[in-house]
Amino acid sequence: MTGGLHFSKLNRYMDKITSKSNEKIKRLKKLISDRDFRRKCGKFAVEGVRALDGLPRADELFVREGVKTPGIPAGGVTVLDKKVFDAVSSTENSQGVIAVAPLVINGFKTVSKDGRYLLLDGISDPGNMGTIIRTACAFDIRGVILGPGCVDPFSPKAARASGGGLWGVEVIELKNPEELSGHKVVGADIKGTPIYEFEWPPSFILAVGSEARGLSPDILKTLTGRVRIPISKRMESLNASIAAGILLFDASLQVNKSPGR
Repeated sequence: MTGGLHFSKLNRYMDKITSKSNEKIKRLKKLISDRDFRRKCGKFAVEGVRALDGLPRADELFVREGVKTPGIPAGGVTVLDKKVFDAVSSTENSQGVIAVAPLVINGFKTVSKDGRYLLLDGISDPGNMGTIIRTACAFDIRGVILGPGCVDPFSPKAARASGGGLWGVEVIELKNPEELSGHKVVGADIKGTPIYEFEWPPSFILAVGSEARGLSPDILKTLTGRVRIPISKRMESLNASIAAGILLFDASLQVNKSPGR
């Protein structure tokens, strides 16, 4: 699936790299593997056609020799010899395209009390992180707030799993739970009101914790409401990304059916 991307044949005047020791390659590998380096540079690398769908502009594209380039604006295109590309790629069956894009993380001050947001608490699996971001984008959530213990959403696996969702939501960092004061924070919690009885406010921050531990004590203290998804006694809990999807879908139904909306 290529979404809205268009592809074109490689231009013979594009740069080509045939050595794994090339400085560009070393830097690209570090962007892929090193979270601190990504933050320092303000850039990250994302691989795969679906993950690039919706990207307004890439700083640079790296394309495996023989692969057509996705038709998105880029500061430059570099062709990599197959062995070089395979040495950099973080996937087993790569589609042969890696983009370097701006990494933007906003502070909590950008969170509006009139918007809908998703707060993630202790989501440590990159696949879950990416899937949740993709789901948040699908339900018009304005931003995904990273709480304590969250994996980097700009890591290769998380970025791929987002399916382009990273380009449709703000990524926001919560440094102190006290910043949530004054906001309507709804927590996914086993002690909450059943989803079929819960009334969603027009604007909210939905807090979702990990499947194993749920919401942390510090986040629980900030809640103004709690909601739960009733499930069969045969199963103890739901995966965090599945739970987030169900809750956001329910919230979307209620908010969109509200008078004047």
